[in-house]
Amino acid sequence: MGLETAVNRCRRAAALAHEYGSSYFIRRTVWYRRYNHKSDRRISYEEWRRLNTLTVTRARNQRRRYEERPEDAPRFLVAVDTEGKTEGAILRTKESVRRQTWLPEKVFIGKGESLAERMASYLKDRNRQQYWVLHVPAGDELETEFFYQFARAIEREPEKMLWYTDRELWKAPQVEAGQHQVCLLPDYSLEYLCGWDYIGAAFMARCSLLGEDLRKILDPSYLFLLGCAGDGLEFGHIPKLLYHVKQYDAIEKEKKAAEQQIDEAVRRIYRNANRGEGNYTLSEVKILPGPAGIRRVRLFWKEKPMISVIIPNKDHLEDLQICLKSLQKQTIVQQLEVLIVENNSQEPRTFEYYEWLDTGKRGSSLRDMELDESLRQDLRIRVLYWKEAFNYSAINNFAVEKAAGEFLLLLNNDVELIGEDGVEWLLSTCMGQNVGVVGAKLYYEDETIQHGGVIVGFQDVGGHAFAGLPMDDSGYLKQADCVRRLSAVTAACLLVRTSLYKEVGGMEEGLAIAFNDVDFCLRVFGTGARIIYQPACEGWHAESKSRGQDLEGERLKRFQREIKLFVKTWKDFLQKGDPYYNANLSLMYGDFSSYRAPYAYDDQF
Repeated sequence: MGLETAVNRCRRAAALAHEYGSSYFIRRTVWYRRYNHKSDRRISYEEWRRLNTLTVTRARNQRRRYEERPEDAPRFLVAVDTEGKTEGAILRTKESVRRQTWLPEKVFIGKGESLAERMASYLKDRNRQQYWVLHVPAGDELETEFFYQFARAIEREPEKMLWYTDRELWKAPQVEAGQHQVCLLPDYSLEYLCGWDYIGAAFMARCSLLGEDLRKILDPSYLFLLGCAGDGLEFGHIPKLLYHVKQYDAIEKEKKAAEQQIDEAVRRIYRNANRGEGNYTLSEVKILPGPAGIRRVRLFWKEKPMISVIIPNKDHLEDLQICLKSLQKQTIVQQLEVLIVENNSQEPRTFEYYEWLDTGKRGSSLRDMELDESLRQDLRIRVLYWKEAFNYSAINNFAVEKAAGEFLLLLNNDVELIGEDGVEWLLSTCMGQNVGVVGAKLYYEDETIQHGGVIVGFQDVGGHAFAGLPMDDSGYLKQADCVRRLSAVTAACLLVRTSLYKEVGGMEEGLAIAFNDVDFCLRVFGTGARIIYQPACEGWHAESKSRGQDLEGERLKRFQREIKLFVKTWKDFLQKGDPYYNANLSLMYGDFSSYRAPYAYDDQF
């Protein structure tokens, strides 16, 4: 460790000790070192909540900061909507506001439009840029440091106009029985928001965003958020559990009543996002029903670009043929060219199969294999020969130089696409403005999820989300079935623009087999292009069937070398954490079932 790093860590530790109180800081640090994210120990929700309880020292420090706040500090207004609520519900909300360490400037309590009128009157001669408004249905409760944490976030990134936080849902009529759902959210993803309201009511908006009509904040929260997203705003996220929703059922009824308005708002977002500056012309936006009440957005484009499908292959003809047949069934098969990259196959029948693909001549070793002439006719197939040792990155870089398509589909030979429109879903998504990479949802043969996106930093490096869950399980907060932004996806089935692939220098050949796709996605991510997970494209994946597993001998040594290279390259990103995976969730379990060390959001040392 360098001297500068050591000094910075000491300063950080001193600041945290002052913030939390020295005795609690020592206990928390010991806990962190003993039970950090590298251990296999699961942390329950109850233990995580206990460890994150606001201490007396920290509450006192927060109140002191409030009292010493500068003149230009953010000022908060609270609109408590009492429409149809009981006196007990109103009292719960009022009490949670009263005990705040950073007090709001004004609390308005009432029904409907009267709230907006009173806020407008209060703001008449005030600077709306400095004021923020929170709309709270009576009955919902705020954590004691709610406004303090928002003030901190606004101070760090003053350009953002809307901030949201993590929340807890209490579902009637089981509230008394303690039935609840913890929603620890990822950073902002426009695509995720369009598919499902993952943010809910736990957000604050700058008053200048509302213009003269403050009634906007009283709209159903989902419609308001979609309206802001449609205006191109970037939302900030505070990864702390600060809001408790006690009116969940009422909110769901509101969404059903506004379903048509929500659909139109989503169409508007996609039309505006792909207007004017893109390379392609959007002709139609369709909203389709997805699993678990999710909206799926299907984009139709006037242009029909060509896709070069790159499939590295070594023997395993049966798997290769299944893969090719699944491509043959695709609705856009006429837009595909298939590049099979032969890599040191050992079986003579493999080369006879290549000859059959090229000339139609059936070799003697293929007599027992079912061959369909339409496969050769429907797919434009070329076989390229890679004669060096297996290096997945180098093989793909080699094939890209021979590819003619505007887009590249990297596809493993042991992937069988499900359905007829999977590639079309990938392409229609990837043609969107500023989309860089699109990945698919993949399953194991035992009907469990193999890939539902990549969590960068999982088990210190990276791993697949939701691996092992039943294929019909939508996962935590429906993320396994929602289109959403990620930091990385698997290259077992990955679509990327050819120009972008070349722009970032292709795949890192120092990562011959492991983590080359994550490294590639992170370099694309660094350009500002979006990485999108598209679960409407599904496939079966017999993972690592061609090359086997990395369990022993030279393969294990190579695997360890590649881990070291990846960690060295992305040290800063790994330390900061994957923005699309909540900092409070465990990095040991990909099913979102366990929690991380206390104050993960604040603790960066």
